Amino acid sequence: MWLLAALFLIYAAQLTFHLIPEPVGGLVTRWSPLVIFPAAALLCGVHGFRRGRERAAWLLLGSGLLLWGFGIAYFTILQWDLKVIPTPSPADGFWLAVYPPWYAGLILLFRARIGAVSWRVAVDGLIGALGMGAIAAAIVFEAVLHSAEGSPAAVITNLAYPVGDLLLLSLVVGVMVVGGRRMWRVDVKYVGIETIGSPVGNRRAVHMSGEAYKAKPNLALDGAKATRTFDVWVSDDADHVPLKMSAHTELGDVEMDLTEYSRP
Repeated sequence: MWLLAALFLIYAAQLTFHLIPEPVGGLVTRWSPLVIFPAAALLCGVHGFRRGRERAAWLLLGSGLLLWGFGIAYFTILQWDLKVIPTPSPADGFWLAVYPPWYAGLILLFRARIGAVSWRVAVDGLIGALGMGAIAAAIVFEAVLHSAEGSPAAVITNLAYPVGDLLLLSLVVGVMVVGGRRMWRVDVKYVGIETIGSPVGNRRAVHMSGEAYKAKPNLALDGAKATRTFDVWVSDDADHVPLKMSAHTELGDVEMDLTEYSRP
């Protein structure tokens, strides 16, 4: 795995900065992908067989990498030295075929790790995906449309790549929004009316206490996380000013008191 990572870094650096002089640099650029993509696909497959619930997801992701490798191999061996690259070609077929298994693999990986989610969380993910898709479309598509030329088949092929990339990027963003959210369930109860001393004087206050629980994306409680408790005292008058708050968390205790306030 470390050898594969090193080869990928050398390949990426050569593509970006052309650090290795010719003719060795050209050989690295041309032939390295024939090793990188099949090896990465193999690693995905091995990883999938080691993780039962995620097996299908990793096999799909690996199959996408393998298809991309087939496209690279066809292009490198049969088309690299051509002055005019035909479009579409079998290489395009392999490259465009990677999107369905990658879409399905990401969705299955998300379901294996996160599980079912509430509709509210799903809507948040959809909003994030659509927002990223709109931004990418506004930036990319005008330039692509202006540069698309050739036969109808060539135009469709050239447009298929940004569409596939856009859907993939939107899916990744949606998964990150849903999977990265920190969900909390908060239960609050009324304790009563109390008179408390505070920096703004003795005041009658409404005392409320509560408990906060870390929740999973489906809003079920996450029993592995400690419960956080808190108490809040709000002035028992028309202003309902928060006079005092105390909280107890796994990181420590927090105490806050209102020192002064004025009405607008």
